[in-house]
Amino acid sequence: MPNEPKKSLILRSIIRYSATISLLAIIAVSIVLYLHKMQNDMQRLSVERQQKIELTYTLRTLIRERMVTLFQVINYEDPFAQDESRQYFMGLASRFIQVRAELEGLISSDEEQLLFKQLRELTTWGTPHLQQVIVLYDNGETDKARQYLLDKSLPVQNEVLNHCDSILSFYQLQANDDVERTLAEYRSSLNWLIALAVLAIIASLLIAYIENNQIRRDRSRLAEENLQRRKAEEALKLLHHELEQRVDERTEALNDSLKHLNQAQRISNMGHWEWDITTGALKWSKQIFTIFGLNQEMSEPSYELFSECIHPDDRELVSCSVERAVQGIEDYAIEHRIVLPDGSIRFVFEQGEVSTDDAGNPIRMIGTVQDVTEQRELMQKLQLSDHVFNNTAEGIMITDRDNIILNVNAGFSRIMGYSYEEIVGQQPRKLKSGRQDIDFYKGLWQSLIDHGTWQGELWNRRSNGEIIPVWMTINVVKDEYNHIENYIAIFRDITEVKRSEEELWHIAHHDPLCDLPNRNLMNAYLEQSMAHAKRDDRIIALMLIDLDDFKNINDTLGHSAGDHALIAFAKILKGSVRESDVVARLAGDEFTIMLSDVSSANEAEVVAQKIIGALAEPVSIEGQMITLGASIGISFYPTDGATANYLLKCADQAMYLAKHEGKNSYRIYEK
Repeated sequence: MPNEPKKSLILRSIIRYSATISLLAIIAVSIVLYLHKMQNDMQRLSVERQQKIELTYTLRTLIRERMVTLFQVINYEDPFAQDESRQYFMGLASRFIQVRAELEGLISSDEEQLLFKQLRELTTWGTPHLQQVIVLYDNGETDKARQYLLDKSLPVQNEVLNHCDSILSFYQLQANDDVERTLAEYRSSLNWLIALAVLAIIASLLIAYIENNQIRRDRSRLAEENLQRRKAEEALKLLHHELEQRVDERTEALNDSLKHLNQAQRISNMGHWEWDITTGALKWSKQIFTIFGLNQEMSEPSYELFSECIHPDDRELVSCSVERAVQGIEDYAIEHRIVLPDGSIRFVFEQGEVSTDDAGNPIRMIGTVQDVTEQRELMQKLQLSDHVFNNTAEGIMITDRDNIILNVNAGFSRIMGYSYEEIVGQQPRKLKSGRQDIDFYKGLWQSLIDHGTWQGELWNRRSNGEIIPVWMTINVVKDEYNHIENYIAIFRDITEVKRSEEELWHIAHHDPLCDLPNRNLMNAYLEQSMAHAKRDDRIIALMLIDLDDFKNINDTLGHSAGDHALIAFAKILKGSVRESDVVARLAGDEFTIMLSDVSSANEAEVVAQKIIGALAEPVSIEGQMITLGASIGISFYPTDGATANYLLKCADQAMYLAKHEGKNSYRIYEK
């Protein structure tokens, strides 16, 4: 029996300890579940709070960026950049409303309701001020818009920014309160656990120890979360700074782009324009005012002003072109004249592109205008030069510095017979006839080197092999560094000129009746032959011949018969000498023969005897047979004379001696 109480005690102890342990377990489990719920709530609150802070920073950034963009809108001169900034400003306003609505959707306390009610009132109060800036700028009151922005809009927006800072401070204080509240709740749970675990001190202490450790861990975690939050705030601040820096860089880049655009338009003498088709508003860049000769400060762009600048004869053409572009029939691209305020006329080239809405209706037209007066004048000069090049009667040939033919005109093809395709890429040596020797071409090139030009007569070979004379002028074309770039040859066919010159020379130096050299040509031949004979140590025989009784023929048969007698006599003389000898008529019935190369006086005597023998045969003169006779005097170079006149004088004395001694005979001059 004594063991029963012990067993009961043990059993009761077991039951008590079991109950205690069970109670402690239940309490512990309850506490754990409660703590877990608190932890989840704190995490949820921490996430929501972090999201609210980030959205508040976003609102603050949007407010600053709106003010920067609004300032750009009213300060840009370029309509394209101003329009782009304006669109961006409207997008920022929509984004601000969207973020504010998203932040208001996270409100969970009356204090937050009050703060965001005040924020909405501030933004509602500030919006008209922003709109007033836009209205003033659209009305052209740019200075008032800037002043209003500084005096009204900026202070209101600063109040909005300060209120955003108040919201951020509220959330930061709320985060600290949550930490303290959590610590208080943890301590309360710990005290409750100790009170319930009086019967199980060790277990309670153990639970308290565990709970205390948990609190330390939670505190460490909260500290870590605070540290992470501060890091996030620093990161947001850095991001905001980088965003502001990026905005500044973008603004500077836009200003540089605008400056470069204006510079490029000035250099190219080109401007751009934008026409709002629905409202009729027209915008010009600065260069268009310069092109049209207008004062930008005193002229308001409009379609009417543009039409007034157009030359009256071109207005209808331009109007039709604009209308066809607006209707989508063809692109707008036209060259027309404009009249400047000083009355001068310029040519411009315009082109544009029409934009349409979703329904296909034209709403806007953007384009460019460029002054092409100089280009047009240059083109006209080039066209005139090309016309002259292709239609001039002279042949023109252009080669490069290596003397490769680059271009020829129609005159070249007509004169030389080569087509453009046949001759381009060849060298002028293809035309070489072979008549001029290498010294001639050396002199030609030396003249080009020394003087940059050469002019003279040249014999060229045509495509059919015919050799023709041309009168050619060659000029050297050099660049600004005095380097040869091209050779230009201009020539004309002088075949007919040469033929005419030869005919005139022949008429001037030949007897028209007998077609024999006259006195002047005979003297020239004699002088030349005497020079050669002196050089080669040769003998020249000069024969002076006079018809006997020629006056009787003229008196009895008439002058016509006399002319025929002279012609017949000339044929007899030419038939009595060699090809290299010269027969000439000096005057009337007086003839002369030059034997250019004789070895002795006997050769001259043989010729004289041959002539006298031929004259013994009767000749038919106008149906009558008559016999001619002649007296011949002979002199020799160099024994009888050193000049042509003296040699002829000696032959004349010998001839008179023959005539005096009985006619129809010859005599040799004797000193």
